[in-house]
Amino acid sequence: MARRTRARGRLGLGLYIVTQIARAHGGKVDVLSDATETRFTFRMPATPAARE
Repeated sequence: MARRTRARGRLGLGLYIVTQIARAHGGKVDVLSDATETRFTFRMPATPAARE
C-alpha cells in the first residue's frame, strides 16, 4: 500500500515507518477510509512484546 502514488491515495513513507515501529513493539496500525476522510489509528500494548 505504501507504494501507491499520491493521486491514488498514497500512504507515504511516514506511515510505513510508523507501521514498522508499531509492529516491532507488538502493535498495529489500522486505516479506516470513506469518501470524505481517512483515519489512521495505531495501537501499542501496555507491556513490551515478548521477543523470541
